[in-house]
Amino acid sequence: MPNNLLRKAQIKMFETVMVLVIFFFLLAFGLVFYARYHSFSVTEKINQNFELRAIEIAQSVSFMPELQCSNFDGVREDCVDRLKLEAFRELLNRDEVLRNEYYYDLLGQSRISFKQVYPESSYEIVIYDRPGTGTKSSFNIPILLYDPIEHEYNTGVMTVEVYQK
Repeated sequence: MPNNLLRKAQIKMFETVMVLVIFFFLLAFGLVFYARYHSFSVTEKINQNFELRAIEIAQSVSFMPELQCSNFDGVREDCVDRLKLEAFRELLNRDEVLRNEYYYDLLGQSRISFKQVYPESSYEIVIYDRPGTGTKSSFNIPILLYDPIEHEYNTGVMTVEVYQK
């Protein structure tokens, strides 16, 4: 009789151990699945924040008073003054403190260029160029390029390339 009880106890203990092994196996599988899902979610959030930062920089450049067309009537939307572009580029080339501190905080690691596309022209100017080594997000934004000397509006493209740190 005691031998029979011992055998039943061993079977019950084996059942308990097997239930615990299956439970821990399922728990480990769930943790691995959650960790992979969470890392994918974090990567997606980082990419989304990078794209938002790139859009923010593109909008900042679009509305910089240093570059906008203005006259006595006010400021014209989506218009950039060519003389202001050239003066701004020269200012950033001359003043390292301005380029490396103030505008770096505003524009970060990016490259900003303007190109006239209609009528055909070879006018292209890079006003800010601080490339990075990470991934790049690029935006082309149609604008008007105003030539105050000729009093002409031409069609152009502002290209903003933002690099991830």
